[in-house]
Amino acid sequence: MEPLALPSIEFLRTLFAYDSESEIITWNNPKLSSRPLGLVAGRLERDGYRRIKVRGKLLQAHRVAWCLHYGVEPSSRLDHKDLNRDNNAISNLREATLQQNRVNSNASKNNKCGLKGVCFHKNRWQATIKVDGATHFLGNFDSPEEAHEAYRQRASKLHGEFERA
Repeated sequence: MEPLALPSIEFLRTLFAYDSESEIITWNNPKLSSRPLGLVAGRLERDGYRRIKVRGKLLQAHRVAWCLHYGVEPSSRLDHKDLNRDNNAISNLREATLQQNRVNSNASKNNKCGLKGVCFHKNRWQATIKVDGATHFLGNFDSPEEAHEAYRQRASKLHGEFERA
């Protein structure tokens, strides 16, 4: 799902203030909004993202923060480096493709050993990695740590700064 287009930067700047020290967005204009001046904008949703309702539409707070800080809408998706979807500090946000965004994730909830790229298969620990939707076999190993190391090395080469092993 593509992110919702944001209102103009000028309009956002009349509604909100982004404090780079506290790293939060606050309501800035009581004439245009019923919200009191200085109130933290938006609410934290179940999925962990903060969203702000403007003109009946829910805007993603991290995209609003980016616009307020840089003066332009992000050219692509935004990735939260630390995986905290409510940490909208500019230092924690970076532009990313869908694949880069997916790579920066923890091991699946269904992963029984807790190590990304590792599963137990036929009495051995197997390492695999997904690239462009295709799964690549990296080998079978005696321990989950060995399998994870194989995954980590390949992921680092393929995904660089976005990889989270």
